[in-house]
Amino acid sequence: MVRDLLNAEINERPVRSSTSSLSPSCRWPRILRTSSSRHADQPDAVNHLAAGGFIAQQRNVVLVGGTGTGKTHLVIAIARSCIRSRAHGRLYNVVDLINRLEIDTRNGRQWRLAEHLNQTDFTALDELGYLPFAQSGGQLLFHLVSRLYERASVTTISPSENGPACSTPR
Repeated sequence: MVRDLLNAEINERPVRSSTSSLSPSCRWPRILRTSSSRHADQPDAVNHLAAGGFIAQQRNVVLVGGTGTGKTHLVIAIARSCIRSRAHGRLYNVVDLINRLEIDTRNGRQWRLAEHLNQTDFTALDELGYLPFAQSGGQLLFHLVSRLYERASVTTISPSENGPACSTPR
């Protein structure tokens, strides 16, 4: 009995450490499973992404669909599975990310975030194209993604195929 408890304790350690990687400080808002996703009717595609092969191949993922179709839910569930397999990742709302990049640029630390994200395996950018932002913000985002290219996988979540990724305020 004690031996079984010790084995269970040892087997639970990786789960605990990966669960702590999903804490709010890592920007993963809630713990979701791929099996609870609305996209569970496409198990091959979901399981392929959840296995993390796109990370190993440094491939990017783009999810496009209407509001409320479960894109963010799916990315969180896939990320949870990848993190359980020891991958490191971050989730950012694009508008919040651009605001942070602009603040860092004003403070003379424009590539600090890029250097940090280069140490992760993947970065998820949520709501790209949902809200317009200034051209300077679009340029900062472009440079960030350029720096991540071939070093980390970038997952982009966009509400529609036609939504503007960047627009200049009038």
